[in-house]
Amino acid sequence: MTARSPREATFDEKESSECPFPKDEIPPLAKLLDDSDIPEYSRARNRRTNFASGEQFLQDWQLEQELMRAQGAFFTCLDVAACYADEPASTGQLDFLFELEPDGRVSAVSVAPSSELDQPIIRACARRSVYETKLPAWRGGRMVVSYNLAISLGNGD
Repeated sequence: MTARSPREATFDEKESSECPFPKDEIPPLAKLLDDSDIPEYSRARNRRTNFASGEQFLQDWQLEQELMRAQGAFFTCLDVAACYADEPASTGQLDFLFELEPDGRVSAVSVAPSSELDQPIIRACARRSVYETKLPAWRGGRMVVSYNLAISLGNGD
């Protein structure tokens, strides 16, 4: 089953991202880029379904509510990327596709950033942010979730 949020999550900022660390405390680039411990979501991977697991699933509003709580981590990714970029990213879109287990654990995640956000640090950090998000458990089978996060530069209104 695939769930898709009917509403994009949007964050409006008044200013572009800024590095949150003093120059001597910026995390090493290699550490920020290493997301090798996070399985990449693949539609081609074989999946087994336990038909006795129940028929429940998370509703779109539940997924959206939980993922809205995790958005702070996504925006921290932009701030950390600003430590290494000449021109910090402040607008764009992140399209996530992830597999969600019935215990609420994300088991695999992929992210497709728009060209404005297509930086290795943002990609790795965004994948980790979703992977480390714990969602509510339910009595049902595994879900595949599509989630879109639009980031725009606010106009101050």
